[in-house]
Amino acid sequence: VSLDLQEAKSQCYIREGLRGEAWDRARGAIPNGVLRDHNNVEVLEEGNRLYGITTCNIPVGSEPFIRGYLKQKSNKIRRGFQNISDLLDPGRWPNPEIPSRQMIWVLIGVCLQFMGDYWLRHVSPEYTATFAREVDEGVKTLFATCVGTDPDSWSAIATERVRLPIRLRGCGLREAEDRRHGQFVGAMLQSTMPLVT
Repeated sequence: VSLDLQEAKSQCYIREGLRGEAWDRARGAIPNGVLRDHNNVEVLEEGNRLYGITTCNIPVGSEPFIRGYLKQKSNKIRRGFQNISDLLDPGRWPNPEIPSRQMIWVLIGVCLQFMGDYWLRHVSPEYTATFAREVDEGVKTLFATCVGTDPDSWSAIATERVRLPIRLRGCGLREAEDRRHGQFVGAMLQSTMPLVT
């Protein structure tokens, strides 16, 4: 196959207790993976390096690395939600021929509410609570733009109705925070069963 290791494009990770001189000799010139921001600047937490790597866009590493990586992803998702809200703001497009509220609703219902699902399916639920809550807050903000009122002022019954499936006369908006355990178990079953059988 003639594959060559490109050390400059590689990173490695090993948990804290095993990182030492023997590890440094074994990894050679391949650097330890650390969390970096979108400008490729290393992110530190209280002066400490956050060790880890990503595999298929999934964080693998220390707990601070995983939480920091998910924070970056939730911020990116919410920036996208804000861009959509700004572009489709009903106050910006008051012309009835441009159905901005309907466009936001369709995007929320079939796409945006599921933006964090990839990470919910592949990262253990012990790390995804804050990530899921932040994605849900972004969806809620978009939903408020869509309906023209703040859902926080609604009654508990109305809020539950929003979560109901459309076939039960709800809005079909299931919160990521409620789905995160099921998402992870579903992905685990889908990937584990073919290995076992």
